[in-house]
Amino acid sequence: MDPNDLEQLIAAHETWFKDRSRGARLELENVTLKDVRIVARRLIGAKLKNVDFSGATLIETEFDRSEMESVFFRGAEMSRATLSGARLRRVDFANARLDQSNFDDVIANDSIFDGTVMDQSSFVKATLERCSLRAVSLVRGSLRRAHVSRSSFESGVLREVDFSHALLVDVDLRKTDLSLAVFREARLGPIHIFGIVGAPAVVENCGLEQVDISEPGDGSEYSPNALAALRTLPR
Repeated sequence: MDPNDLEQLIAAHETWFKDRSRGARLELENVTLKDVRIVARRLIGAKLKNVDFSGATLIETEFDRSEMESVFFRGAEMSRATLSGARLRRVDFANARLDQSNFDDVIANDSIFDGTVMDQSSFVKATLERCSLRAVSLVRGSLRRAHVSRSSFESGVLREVDFSHALLVDVDLRKTDLSLAVFREARLGPIHIFGIVGAPAVVENCGLEQVDISEPGDGSEYSPNALAALRTLPR
């Protein structure tokens, strides 16, 4: 897409967001925008399908309440971006930089965050289903009241992450760094914890069941004392 055409579409969308009687909602489909630069723009409520933002610079861009399907942000620079309330289906953020970003209330299905740097990012009340977050860095992030199911954080760095009141169902935590993480009134299980590095700072009033300690994470070996298994991880 021609950069001038894109700028006109974004400007029209920002006008539409302020006054629905003017401008036009941004709707992009089957568009390649690799390495594009869109900084601190308001794309709130945009509809994106089969759009490739790989390698793009999208710092501080607002995608709140947007609808995305089959969108690619591989290797994009998205620090301090906001996607609160967005609906994500098959969205690929692999190896992107998303530190200090906001994913509160997001609903993400079949999406990829592998190798993404998301330190100090927030997923409060987010729903993540069938998502891959392998080798993600989410240091001092928040998953408070999040619902995570059938997803993997394998080999991720989750130091000081707040899981308070979160619900984790069939979540792979193998080989993650959970140093000083907070599990307060969280509901966990089944979870897979083989090879975890570091112990949580708080494990309080949690409901744990089916803690799988097998190396392949296949449920072949469960800990007889689930709560103790999490509390006594090596520091």
